[in-house]
Order: sequence, then structure tokens, then C-alpha cells
Amino acid sequence: MSIDKKIFNTVIVGFGKLGLLHFSQFNAHPDVNVYGICESDKIVSKLLRKNFNKLKIYDQLSQIPTDNIDFAVVSTPTGSHYEVIEFFLKKKIPVFSEKPLALNYNEANKLKELSEKNSTLLYVGYMYEFFETFEKAFELVVKNKIIGSFLFCKGEMYVSQIMSTPKKTNWRFIKKKSGGGVLITQTSHLIYLIQKFIGEYQMCFGVTKKIFSDENEDYAHIVLTSKDKVISTIDASWSALNYRVPSLKLFIEGSKGNIAVTEDKIELYLTDSFNNYKKGMNIISKMDLYKNSYFNVAGNHYAHQANHFVKLIREKNHINYNLNLSVLVNKIIDEVYK
Repeated sequence: MSIDKKIFNTVIVGFGKLGLLHFSQFNAHPDVNVYGICESDKIVSKLLRKNFNKLKIYDQLSQIPTDNIDFAVVSTPTGSHYEVIEFFLKKKIPVFSEKPLALNYNEANKLKELSEKNSTLLYVGYMYEFFETFEKAFELVVKNKIIGSFLFCKGEMYVSQIMSTPKKTNWRFIKKKSGGGVLITQTSHLIYLIQKFIGEYQMCFGVTKKIFSDENEDYAHIVLTSKDKVISTIDASWSALNYRVPSLKLFIEGSKGNIAVTEDKIELYLTDSFNNYKKGMNIISKMDLYKNSYFNVAGNHYAHQANHFVKLIREKNHINYNLNLSVLVNKIIDEVYK
């Protein structure tokens, strides 16, 4: 692949809900051409051939002409991530993978080692860091140290998703395919964000609880300590009452103030004024931070994430903080489950 290419060809592997989302996002990107889709489900692949006659539709990885592919998008069930990502990395084809990176730390670490060995980009889609509010919060508290040194951090994630015993027709509720429940799915976003803001963890412990699910946990509580001895807690449930959509919140207490961040706003409290921010409470709305994108499907953060990934490919940059943090997310999840 030449970094001088204007248009990059990609193939989407796995065409469920997230496969459709990433197809829409990358298909609209001005520098990307979706060359084909790989889907092993015969019913889905038949529908794809009927409705996408200008695209190449493949039933298995071995059919993909990898010489024509500049990067791959992996949105298969978590249990197949290792096999699919390894297939492309061995051919030195960059990969954008849905989170989590793998079923467990051992698989995730092997993929990281292969990425580094072959100098090939492997990127994991923890898209919350591309919300304007979380980007701004990172700039304020990590780069500008507006609230001073960190003392404590708390993350929360709640959604009313599983409110009765789920049917096992969905791979997410079969542990050998999903890896687990709310911890390895939505909660992984918080584990990733906390390490990005606070720093890599040193120790962790946690508890999980089943409420409705047979195999997977519906509730998780985690305590992390960083190398700088900052304590972070995470409380999460996909069986919480009265949360129609996922609610994710990050709170950080510092020596000079505190900050609470959600998708919609930042609440910044300061003990002293700092540049344009007054002493006391400052409210920053996501509308104050809005950044336009080339295409909005399910939120501008997906476009900003895709742009960032394509930029890394164009720069031929395979070394990025994202992969290291994504592997550590799997490591923390393993420790909690064990």
C-alpha cells in the first residue's frame, strides 16, 4: 500500500448492526471505497448480494482478494476477533476492530505482538474518546491540568437493556462467543477512558452479579489503582431501571477542582479561575464544542474516529496509544472475571 493513495479500499467483515454502521461511515468517507463485505451467515449474505450488486460479497475470509485491500473493518462477534484480525495482520493489512479487541488478554496481547512484529496498524473502536465533551475534558484536565493533580475518579454506565432473561439466539448472551456480559461490552468503554485520563492501572479487583442472564453478568463494580496511586471506581449495569439509552459519566476529583463529563456536557468546578474559566461551577455544553463532520450516522464521534483511523493509515503510523490501552482493557476484564 502506498501512502500517496487518495482512495483506500476496505472490506467490512461481519454485517450485523455495527457492521452496517461502519459500512455507512466508511462508505461516506471521501478517502475510502468499500470494496466488499464478508459475511458467513448464508441468509444475510444472500440479502447482501440482492441489495448490494455493486459490491463484492464474500462468505469466508479466504475468498477476499487481499492484494486489493488497504485496510479491513472487523465487526464480527468478539469470539471470532482473534481469527479474523490475525488473518489480516499476517498479510500486513491494517485493521479497524470493534471493541473489545479479543475474548481475553492472551488473545489481545498476541494480536498486539503481531501488529508490532509486522509494523501494521491495529486500532480498536472505543469511540467515546471522540465525543467533543470527552475530547475537551481530556484537553482541560490532562494537557492543561486545570483541576491540578488527580485524587479520585469514578465512572458510571447504566442502561435498561436486559430487563428479563435474554434469549440465546443473540451471540451477545452466549459467553463463549461474547466473552461475558456488561463488563466486556459497555463497561469496557469506561475502563479504556479511565486509563486514558488517569494513566495505566497497577492493581484492580471487582465483583460481578447476574440478575437476569444465565451465563453473563448484568452488573459490575470495579476498583482500579494507577501507578500514581489514584483510585478509580466503576459501577455499571445493563439492567438498570429507567435508562432508555446508555448513560455514561466520568467524574474526576483534583487538588484544584473537579470535572464531570457525559456525552452532553461538562461540569467543571474550580477553586480558582483559570484562563477563561471562572472560580466555581462552569457548564460546557456539547453544542459549544460542536465540530462538523463529513457524514453523521449515529453521531459525529464515529466520523471523527474514522477520520483519525484513516489519518493513521495515510501517515503509515502503526504505533498508537489505542492498542496498548485496548490490550490492558482485556487484561483488567480477565482479572475481574477470575
